[in-house]
Amino acid sequence: MVMPHPVPDNSMLSVDAALAAFLGRPAHDPARKAGNIVQVVDLKELPGGY
Repeated sequence: MVMPHPVPDNSMLSVDAALAAFLGRPAHDPARKAGNIVQVVDLKELPGGY
């Protein structure tokens, strides 16, 4: 399960630094509801992970 950051602002580097994962969604994809399945990229699984 993943939870969104409480301040979803891509321009704030502090938000990016606190990320544990990215959600993958196509451009113009409609908002998802709680419980929907989404693609997750776990940053801890990347080489040199966080």
